[in-house]
Amino acid sequence: MSEPAVTEAPAQPAATDKSPLRKTVGDIIRSMGIVGGIIALVLIVTWRPPPDPVREVDSAPVAARTAAIADFTVLYPELPEGWRATTARFAPTTASGDDPVWFNGWVTPSEEYAAVIQSLEDDSKFISEQTLGGKITEDVPADLNKFVSGWDTYISDDGTQRSFVRIEDGVTTIVTGTLNWDELASFAGSLRPVEPPSIP
Repeated sequence: MSEPAVTEAPAQPAATDKSPLRKTVGDIIRSMGIVGGIIALVLIVTWRPPPDPVREVDSAPVAARTAAIADFTVLYPELPEGWRATTARFAPTTASGDDPVWFNGWVTPSEEYAAVIQSLEDDSKFISEQTLGGKITEDVPADLNKFVSGWDTYISDDGTQRSFVRIEDGVTTIVTGTLNWDELASFAGSLRPVEPPSIP
């Protein structure tokens, strides 16, 4: 008796991994890539350089108005291109009491600072206020000896701010800043009287 023929079932193809979890993770990664690309594009299109932190003002008209009402001759610097006026006001300070103060501050092309300050106030507290607690010093370059005649030289406790101070005819004039002594002397030498505007 012959044995029955045995037939083999055809091999089934291997099932591909189509699990819902793998599909979901792939979709998330693709979506994140698309969103990241959109964000990067928006940042590139809308990016702007940071604004200049120095706010420039037109100080000449303020100097002219101050010269018309101040009880002293207002001084204003004649400076080369690149200097920027940042402050111009005629108002009392904490240490000046009722006496208004002409304050004109500038920033140099190398981002140093200088200012001319004038007031009828001559109290030591006012001078300390405007020189950042400066103390009188004679440690200045020898070639400035001629210039500083009539001026007292001050330097702040931290050594960062230098000042020339002069009290003459009841008017306190302070030239101060972060410039070195030579540069500060040049700034002081550029000061010129402001002509009050004519009244029609």
